[in-house]
Amino acid sequence: VFTHAAQGITVTDAHANIQMVNPAFTKITGYSPEEVIGDNPRRLRSGRHDDNFYRQMWRSLVETGSWQGEIWNRHKNGELYPEWLSLSAIHDDHGRVTNYIGMFSDISHLKEVEQDLERLAFYDPLTTLPNRILFRERLQQAMKETDRNRGIDRVGLLYLDLDHFKEVNDIHGHEIGDRLLQEVANRIVPLVRGVDTVARLGGDEFVVVLGKLKYQFVACRIADRIIAAISVPFQLGEEHQVIQIGTSIGIAFYPDHAKDGNSLLGLADAAMYEAKTQGRNRYSIYAAPSETGNGGDRNEGISGIR
Repeated sequence: VFTHAAQGITVTDAHANIQMVNPAFTKITGYSPEEVIGDNPRRLRSGRHDDNFYRQMWRSLVETGSWQGEIWNRHKNGELYPEWLSLSAIHDDHGRVTNYIGMFSDISHLKEVEQDLERLAFYDPLTTLPNRILFRERLQQAMKETDRNRGIDRVGLLYLDLDHFKEVNDIHGHEIGDRLLQEVANRIVPLVRGVDTVARLGGDEFVVVLGKLKYQFVACRIADRIIAAISVPFQLGEEHQVIQIGTSIGIAFYPDHAKDGNSLLGLADAAMYEAKTQGRNRYSIYAAPSETGNGGDRNEGISGIR
């Protein structure tokens, strides 16, 4: 069993010095028995876990006689890999530890499957931006952070809809339309801060979650930059077809305008349609029915701030 097991097996003495390893150990780690016997398993450490991680591992091993879990180790060639590791203490008839046995499997392929499933579940396959599901999660996180800060800051939500995108699909075809959406995403992402989230809801609709906003004008400046960036003509396709579009943006703030994510999204959507009625390629800040006048186009800067 020791020789033919698919799992790597390590046997150490009571001081954790390696006494035996099986062929699967060598296959997974790259180290031959001669290179590790007499050495300590810490040689395989990846550096991804802190000292507290190993202290808890050994505490469990000493107190309960076993430990199992996911751990990252380092291959002889320097590459890091994830493994599922089970450790057991072997005691003599007097209850003293004589050996430790570690059995482990390389779970890199499981991690890859996990990452693929995560991408399918939470990311838009065309633009690789967060999708509607992950957007709502990020929005909730940003709102909770604002609640914890007791109103010191706010969350800004930008709702973007591309102007005349349907004509692009009708004239140039859906392949060019898809390329355009990818390029739009590439232009938006560099314009926001590291704490912000750019997501694609579907079709030609994008949203930007702006967390930790101290001032509303920051959201308006970002909206201006996005409008200006998307207004620059795109050259797409093998023939480098020049395509000119714009974007209309609606802006709403939490908790100023809404107390929950769904309402905030609806108000930003309404503000976006207001921007379209005002002439497109501009932004509009949501205004309650009793309020009047807001928004601005890319030439008006932040003149619409209340």
